[in-house]
Amino acid sequence: MFVHYTAFLFWCILYLVVGGKDGPFEFIGRFLSIRAPLLPQVITHAVFVAWGMWFLVLVLKLKSFIYNLYQTLLLGMADSIE
Repeated sequence: MFVHYTAFLFWCILYLVVGGKDGPFEFIGRFLSIRAPLLPQVITHAVFVAWGMWFLVLVLKLKSFIYNLYQTLLLGMADSIE
């Protein structure tokens, strides 16, 4: 689970560094727009949809992790009572 969060953090930092103004992503986008004008827009939309879905999956994984941790603590407390 923590690997997912680490990978997501790495992707966000990578995008901030490489996706800035006059960065490599912008250079690649300009190059691709010469070949196919709509391709950079399609790629950008696909990446942001995938990024949003990944964030949603991480939120749901965190919810499940917290619930499982809570249940484990409850079972540990119930076992210590007896």
